[in-house]
Amino acid sequence: MELIPDAFLKVPINTYDKNPCSPADPGANWRGIHILAPRQVLVDREESGADILQGAIPICGYYLLNYSMETDQEPLKLVAVNKINARLYSGYMLEEDPSPEEPDPDDEPTDPALYQGMASGGYFNPNLLTYVKLPRGAAVYEIYVEYKGLRSNSVQLEIVEKQ
Repeated sequence: MELIPDAFLKVPINTYDKNPCSPADPGANWRGIHILAPRQVLVDREESGADILQGAIPICGYYLLNYSMETDQEPLKLVAVNKINARLYSGYMLEEDPSPEEPDPDDEPTDPALYQGMASGGYFNPNLLTYVKLPRGAAVYEIYVEYKGLRSNSVQLEIVEKQ
């Protein structure tokens, strides 16, 4: 699998670190989600093989949200829409925690007013194919992320089969 631009080959997959392919931090007053991804993915044409695309396609993102938006909603959702047939593929970015921590039942709920005007954010670099099962074959996808009721910008990703 080849990625264009090839800088995406060096992205540390499934990390939360800034890297050269990460979006720029738009500043402290901005709120939202911004993503970048390869323009093209070149895959070898295989006559016999899996029906699902295999490999690594990094989606590099940055988000900054008001603390007041921190709720127990669903995790980050990766979405790919086939631009030819409008078929939608999606998956939640869930990681299995081998030793989850239970909240202390005696903890008092936090007053949201304490966090008024504060924001939380960070970088993310998931492998699209870990969470979204895309079919093999040439296609053009619109990729975006949904998180905490917000939707990121869209990027176009073309899958090209090499002869």
